[in-house]
Amino acid sequence: MATVLWADGSVWLRHRCRVGAVRNWSRLFELKRYWQVSLAALLMRARRLGRMSDGTYLTAIKAASARGWRRVEPVPLGAPERPCHLLNFLTSTASGTARQQMPTSVISALAAAA
Repeated sequence: MATVLWADGSVWLRHRCRVGAVRNWSRLFELKRYWQVSLAALLMRARRLGRMSDGTYLTAIKAASARGWRRVEPVPLGAPERPCHLLNFLTSTASGTARQQMPTSVISALAAAA
């Protein structure tokens, strides 16, 4: 669900993160941890959603590169997500059709990861 919100840009509006001259790196780091994406991906997405101009994007990428953040991320992403909602659905009776379409090895791998 979070990926869908991210893809259409509505979460950017909810976070109200209009990146101007990139003065608020700490806010970008918060969003980076929330979405668990690289800083470069976050900046690119902000530009594509119109939250950052091309010039600001270029300046931000250059600043990140000068600080060494293009090679080593400035903050860790945190623990990887756990697909608990998908597993709960797949083990429910409502998921009969989905379970028939999905290989049992995938369902087993999800169960093992939980």
